[in-house]
Amino acid sequence: MDTIKEAFLFGIQNEIKAKNLYSLLHKAFFEAEVGSIFKELIELENIHKQKLIEQFEKLFPNEKPEIDPKAMYSFHSEIDLKDANDVLQFAISMEQSAHDKYDELAAQTDNDEIKELFNYLASEEDNHKQLLEDEIERIHGAMTWFDPSELNGLQED
Repeated sequence: MDTIKEAFLFGIQNEIKAKNLYSLLHKAFFEAEVGSIFKELIELENIHKQKLIEQFEKLFPNEKPEIDPKAMYSFHSEIDLKDANDVLQFAISMEQSAHDKYDELAAQTDNDEIKELFNYLASEEDNHKQLLEDEIERIHGAMTWFDPSELNGLQED
């Protein structure tokens, strides 16, 4: 990014894209348990967008950020939108890209407050990625929902 303003506009637009993506996915998987993860992510992306807008308005008090509220990520034709695993893998890749970009933006600024915000957002994108990865594990039955030590004394020797 050439300027801090462009970095903020990118971030705001990126959060809108993510929210819109998760809104569509929530509708597509509404009947399935997978839909609930997208609902949670919609709320988180809204919070991030608002933090970026607040900081933008603080830095540029006489300006409103120009954003497209209907912006979307483009889907690759090889993604099967009916396959929860494919959709979750796509969402994970988007979260990783967002993390990398926020990390890059944090490294490009000398302003401590802005650096802290972009580092925070990079960390949040990692958290989103982990939520999605956990959902994949849950779908595949790979997660253990109990502490194995709870079984002590219940197993036959």
